Amino acid sequence: MSASGRSSRLAQVESQVNYHRQRLELYVRLHTDKPCQRLTQLEEAVRGAEQRLATHAKAEQASAEG
Repeated sequence: MSASGRSSRLAQVESQVNYHRQRLELYVRLHTDKPCQRLTQLEEAVRGAEQRLATHAKAEQASAEG
């Protein structure tokens, strides 16, 4: 993958992280009195997106160094 492709993918993953965080924050604001399965799903989505971001950031750093 080209450097511009990697940068583009990294930007996409960063956007996904922000999207999932916003969804979680909104859910918590609207439903603070009753945690449920949906809250767990949203938290897992945030963690998954953050892990993808970390993976892509490491790959981007490694290709910049190599």
